[in-house]
Amino acid sequence: MFHLKEQHVFYLFLMAGAGFFLKLSWDIPSGIGVENDPGAAFLPIVICVLILFLVSYLFVIEFREKSEKLFFSRAEFFALAGTLLLIFVYIFILSLIGFFASTIIFLFLFQRLNSYLLNSGGFNYKSYLVSALFSFIATLSIYFVFSVLFKMSLP
Repeated sequence: MFHLKEQHVFYLFLMAGAGFFLKLSWDIPSGIGVENDPGAAFLPIVICVLILFLVSYLFVIEFREKSEKLFFSRAEFFALAGTLLLIFVYIFILSLIGFFASTIIFLFLFQRLNSYLLNSGGFNYKSYLVSALFSFIATLSIYFVFSVLFKMSLP
C-alpha cells in the first residue's frame, strides 16, 4: 500500500502544469519560413519536457523512500479545500464582475477563511476591518502596478 506525501501532491501539480504548458507550446505556430528555424515554440517545449522529466524523477525517488504518512488536520483540510474553491470561484467571477471587485472579494474571503480555520479567529470587528483594509489596499497596489506602471489592461 502506498501513501502520498506532501511532496508527491506538489510534484503531481507540477507535472500537470508542465503538461498543460507543453500542450499550449505545441499550439504555437512554427517558424517564419526560414529553413532549420526551430520556431518560437522550441524553448517552451524544451523547458516543459525538462520539467516533466526532472519532476517525474523526483516523484519516483521520493516514492521509493519510506517515511511518515501525510496527515492533515481537519482545519488544514477545510482550509485547503476552501482555498481551492475560492480560487475557482475567483477565476469564474473575474470575467463577470471585473478585476477590482472580484479581487477585493477574493482576498477578503481568503483572509477570513484562513483566519477562522487556522487561527481559530472568531467574530472580531477589528479583524474584519483589517481584512477589508488589506483587501482594498492590496487590490489597489496590484491595479496600480499593472495598469499604471506596466500599462496593461485588467479585466
